[in-house]
Amino acid sequence: MPVKTRAQNYSKNIYSQFLAIKGLSEKEKNRYGALCHQFPVMVLQNGLMQAVGYLLGKGQNDSQKPETILLNHFAEQFNCANAEAFHTVLQNSEITKYQYYTRQLLEMAVWYKRYAESVLDVQSAGEEQ
Repeated sequence: MPVKTRAQNYSKNIYSQFLAIKGLSEKEKNRYGALCHQFPVMVLQNGLMQAVGYLLGKGQNDSQKPETILLNHFAEQFNCANAEAFHTVLQNSEITKYQYYTRQLLEMAVWYKRYAESVLDVQSAGEEQ
C-alpha cells in the first residue's frame, strides 16, 4: 500500500467534506466559507480553545449552523464523534498534545481555505454575504 503524506490525506478528507455540504443554502455556504478563512486567524490571535469555544457558542448546538458543521468537520479529522467531543478532547489535553492539535488544525486550515475558494467560491472572509 502506498504511503501518503498528511497533506494528501487532508486534501482528500476535506474535499469530501466540502462535497457533502454542497446542498447548503447560498447564505450558509458563504458563512461556512468565511469561517474557513477566519478560523486560522482566530486561532493565531486567541488560541485554539478560544476559537473552538467561539464556534461552539455561535453554533448553539444546532447541527445545521455553519459553525457547528465546521466544528464537526474538525472533529471528524481528529476522529472525534462531534464538536462537543472535540472540545472535551482539547480541554483535557496535555500541553504538548494541545500544541500538536493546534499545529495540525492550522495545517488543515490551508485546505479548508482553498476549498472554500474553489468549491464554494468564497474568496475571502470580507466577501461574506
